[in-house]
Amino acid sequence: MKILLAYDGLSTSIDSVRWAARFAKLLDAEILVVHVITKDAINSVQKGGEVKDAQRHCISRTQGIFSLAQEILEKEGVSWKKRVIVAEDVASGIEKAGHVDVMILQPSPYKHAELAGDLSRRIAHSASTPSIFVKTNLAPRSKGCILVPIDENEDNLSVLDPALKIARGIKGSIIFYHTTWRAEGVKSPDPLEHCDASVRKDIRIAEERARLARVPFKTVVEMQETIEEGIILCAIRNEADLVVMARSTAIIGGKSELVLEHAMFPLMIIP
Repeated sequence: MKILLAYDGLSTSIDSVRWAARFAKLLDAEILVVHVITKDAINSVQKGGEVKDAQRHCISRTQGIFSLAQEILEKEGVSWKKRVIVAEDVASGIEKAGHVDVMILQPSPYKHAELAGDLSRRIAHSASTPSIFVKTNLAPRSKGCILVPIDENEDNLSVLDPALKIARGIKGSIIFYHTTWRAEGVKSPDPLEHCDASVRKDIRIAEERARLARVPFKTVVEMQETIEEGIILCAIRNEADLVVMARSTAIIGGKSELVLEHAMFPLMIIP
């Protein structure tokens, strides 16, 4: 497995470096640490008129930017490479990095980022690669737990392959989760009785694929005020290492974005 770690060299990105290192060790994966120099940054240097070759100057200034990441990754004994990419913007630079299995991004810790549009979220919205948003440096565990919410959307099954692949890699288990509005579903011995037909079908498919992959699983159906609240509470109760969801079609207000907004656990969004 190959993991791309988007890295700006700032102290705010260190959590994602530590998390990526521990995640890569569990999966025996290689990390590609990518730093993007934008054309705007080069143009700003060029306008200053202090250097002849603005692009070369910007690249040379990145020589020490990987030092903190290098220290962490080498201490963890992780296989890694670094790459500096010049691109029109960060999102297109990440895409130029080539094929990877998953990207790891760290959302901005600053409140104003919600108004400006968090760069990591914009990258994830345009990327064709599964993206893990990291808000903590807590290490994923061997034999840990992955939560996969399943609802009425047709994108449910798109998350199964990456979720099962990671679960097998960490020798962990999966929880298939659904939020219902039917109160009696909480006490039912068969929770699937309290799901819509389309949800029952998807859950049965998910369970069968988990059996074939030999990944331990359980299905949880319960009533909560909102879908995102149910997902977050279930993840907390079960100490989930990762939640895997399909990318919401809405740019603002989609369920995966709402979970990302309010939860501190890592969230993997599948395009």
